Amino acid sequence: MPRMDELNDIILRQLERNGIDSEIDTGSSGGGKAPIVYFYDELDFYADRCLFDGCSTEEIRHLLEAFCSVSYYEFFSWQVCCELGKLLANDGKLIERIAEGFIFSDQVNHFRETALHLSYFATDLKWEAWCLKCLDLCEEDFRDGLFLACYRLNTPDIYSSLVRHFSEWIEKDPNWGKGTGEQLALERFLQKWDQTPGYTKHAPLHDIQPDPAKRSSK
Repeated sequence: MPRMDELNDIILRQLERNGIDSEIDTGSSGGGKAPIVYFYDELDFYADRCLFDGCSTEEIRHLLEAFCSVSYYEFFSWQVCCELGKLLANDGKLIERIAEGFIFSDQVNHFRETALHLSYFATDLKWEAWCLKCLDLCEEDFRDGLFLACYRLNTPDIYSSLVRHFSEWIEKDPNWGKGTGEQLALERFLQKWDQTPGYTKHAPLHDIQPDPAKRSSK
């Protein structure tokens, strides 16, 4: 496994290639210190494009192995973790044994510590059943990776389950998603479903969605 500074070199190079400003801060964790790369551009979590596009297969493998390691994971900023979650959705099969071992070690905790890593389920349709199961298991604000996997797979069963869950969550709490960003996730799903032939069950969800323009103007 490369040293953290070598991984940071890859991250900084990719940020520079994409014209994204960054800064390095020294974070302390586990009794030691390591430099942590931060950036503040709003990258689209649901876009196919990823910060690490153009990296070599070896670099991708090293980044993903570190992302799925307790020893390294805490030294990635949230912004970098989101892009690594996208990378895991794209190329997770490169480290499938490591990824699956890391993810399922947190099953008893309802995947709270591996919330972004559930994006791995996007790598294969065989994970559809686990996506459905995790919609019941995972708590609000711990569903980012799961939502990305569901967004990418977009199967009829996942679609029906999401429509039901979104409806139930909102009915139970009118303020659902406002403090966690999950309301934004629903907006992205609605956009995708509107363009998916045969998907019509979600129409009532449009009526309870706040106007994005009004929300952004506050």
